[in-house]
Amino acid sequence: MLGDEQFCIVRAAGLRAADATTLTEILTARELQIASLVALGRLNKQIAAQLHISEWTVATHVRRVFCKLGVSTRAGMVYRCAPLIGRRPDLDG
Repeated sequence: MLGDEQFCIVRAAGLRAADATTLTEILTARELQIASLVALGRLNKQIAAQLHISEWTVATHVRRVFCKLGVSTRAGMVYRCAPLIGRRPDLDG
C-alpha cells in the first residue's frame, strides 16, 4: 500500500524468470557476477570499486545483460536472474 493506493505485483503472460541453466549459457561469468551484485542493490560505482573495474565497464556489462535478457531495467534483470540470486557466484572478482 502506498498512501491510499494499493498495488500488487503480477506476472505478465509469457514472461518468466529464465532458468539457471539457460542464464549460464546466455551470460558470461562477469555478466552473472555483475547481475548478482545489482540484485544485492549495489550501484554501478560500488560494483566498479568492488571488482576493480571502471564504472563505464560496469555500465557496458549491464547494458549487454539487458539486451541478452530482453529487459530495460535493473529490476527486470534481477527478476530474470532470480534463479541464480540465491547461489551467489563469486562476487569478489
